[in-house]
Amino acid sequence: MGCDVSMATNGREALDAIKDDDHEIVLLDIMMPEMNGFDVIEKVRANKDGKQPSIIAISARHDTDAITRALNMGANDYVTKPYDFPVVWARVEKQLNQARSMSLVREVNTRLMKRIRKLRENEHVTLEDTEGAVDAIIRTALQSVQRGDLQSKLNHEVRTRLHQILGLSQQMQSYDIEKAGPFETERRFRHIEKSGLGLLAIFEDLTDYMTLQGGLPEPADMDVNLRSAVLHEWEMLGGRQDMSAASIEIFTNDPKQTVKASPYYVRKAIAAVLSNAARFNDKPAQVKVRLSPFSEEFYRVAVEDNGIGIPADQRVDVLAPFYQVDNSTTRKYNGLGLGLAIANSVMTLHNGKIELKEAPSGKGAVAELYFPYTQPQPTA
Repeated sequence: MGCDVSMATNGREALDAIKDDDHEIVLLDIMMPEMNGFDVIEKVRANKDGKQPSIIAISARHDTDAITRALNMGANDYVTKPYDFPVVWARVEKQLNQARSMSLVREVNTRLMKRIRKLRENEHVTLEDTEGAVDAIIRTALQSVQRGDLQSKLNHEVRTRLHQILGLSQQMQSYDIEKAGPFETERRFRHIEKSGLGLLAIFEDLTDYMTLQGGLPEPADMDVNLRSAVLHEWEMLGGRQDMSAASIEIFTNDPKQTVKASPYYVRKAIAAVLSNAARFNDKPAQVKVRLSPFSEEFYRVAVEDNGIGIPADQRVDVLAPFYQVDNSTTRKYNGLGLGLAIANSVMTLHNGKIELKEAPSGKGAVAELYFPYTQPQPTA
């Protein structure tokens, strides 16, 4: 998945590796020789001046005591065996994204405090002036969060999924596995998992959108294969929603073509348009993706679906955050209305653009992403 990976065969080796190397994330088995995972977590978190990577505990133990013990000691997440790799990868990406967001928050906070100190050093600026400047920053941030009645949407989206998880979990407490059979048991657990992943997607979208308002937080000068990105996100999408009846066709004359961009945020933009193509549909989704050169400057990724389409007079509006064609809480299609806003922010920060059109058949929509082949070098 594009990660540099190092291995340790026991807890002591793991602890040494965490101390010596710059790991962003650690997948830590609990049952290990010489030193178990609990001890490793405890020693890493006790060293306040040491490196503090995100830790995902992994174990065959799925009892409440083991899970709560690991989380209370400082693990960021807990995965039980046997595990589904796409789910593990989704949790890894979540932790990496949160770490990047926290880094950005710390950077913004540092800049803000420097600005306040400079203002106070100026004898013509009073304390009230500096407080007013900070209040303006906070007020602007709150206004951006409140757009589109975000509180109401979050309440609806989060509560719906939490009720599904809690309801099924309560049913499973008095559940007769032998009587129901393995198929029904797996179906119920899968439903709980999908509701959990839906919650994860909501908070990931919020984090990504707020992060992008401060600019692209990582370099955009890496080679990204757009066909591979499409395939990866389609596979990840299958882990978050029912895609059993959905189909995808990919057309390209040059499957090895790459562009200079940020791999993570390119995938976020592609994931947003693929998710819309699959979700906003009254019938099995049929998605066609065409990758082709558009000009000497841009490479185009066009995602066509057979869904409900987007009214012509709302194709600009839906690129705004928290906007939805049907804005009622009784709407058929769930979501916060952040997918296309994230895609629009990603494309803008990559000096590209997104365009929404009607499908050639007259039924459905086409989302076109225009990626520059290269990114301009920053001015010294």
